Amino acid sequence: MQTVAFNDKLLLELNTDVREFENDVRLGTAIWYFIKHRLTLGQAAELAGKSQYEFMQCLNENGVASIDYPAEDLKKELSY
Repeated sequence: MQTVAFNDKLLLELNTDVREFENDVRLGTAIWYFIKHRLTLGQAAELAGKSQYEFMQCLNENGVASIDYPAEDLKKELSY
């Protein structure tokens, strides 16, 4: 397991506890790497500690499409 160091003052400023902060950081990181196409939906969900369905809900709540299908690919699929 790897750790990330941060100042405890940050928790006070955010009015949160360590567990909630860790969960938020994991989710934010998972969303970021999913958006950047560095993680699949399943990998990102695992990083966030959520099921794929729960992670898809989190993506939706944060305005991120859970299915990223390029328009050109969709046109090709529909032309068959």
